[in-house]
Amino acid sequence: MSAAHTPSPWRTVEREVLEDGSVYPAHVVGGDRDLVIFYLEGSEVAKLAAEGNPHFQRSARNEADSQLVVAAPDMLDALRDLVALVEKVCPEYFESTVCANAVAAIRKATTAIEPNSVGTPQGVNQK
Repeated sequence: MSAAHTPSPWRTVEREVLEDGSVYPAHVVGGDRDLVIFYLEGSEVAKLAAEGNPHFQRSARNEADSQLVVAAPDMLDALRDLVALVEKVCPEYFESTVCANAVAAIRKATTAIEPNSVGTPQGVNQK
C-alpha cells in the first residue's frame, strides 16, 4: 500500500494572534479541506515573534522557502508530465542527463510515499 501526499493546492497561512491572546503558528495547508501539512514555526517562536521580538521574525529566506514548499506538488506533477512527454515524443532524449536528473528528482520526491512507482522510468508518470 502506498500513501500519497496531500493534493494541491497548498498555501501558507500566516501566524495569527487569537482572541484569547494565544498565538497560532504559521503553517502550510493543502487539499480541499485545508488540512495542516506542517508548521513553519513552533508555537513558542510564534509567540515571541507576535510579541515583537526581532530575533524571531520570519525572514525573506523563510518566505522564499515556504513559497517553494507550497509549489512542490504542482512542480512534481508538471515534471512527471514533462518526462512522460519527452519519453513519448522524443524518446532519443529520454536517456539524456536532463531527463535522468528529472527522473532522479521525481524519485527523491516520491520514494517515501510511492515505493512501487520508482523502479522503472514507466513509474515516473504515476499520479
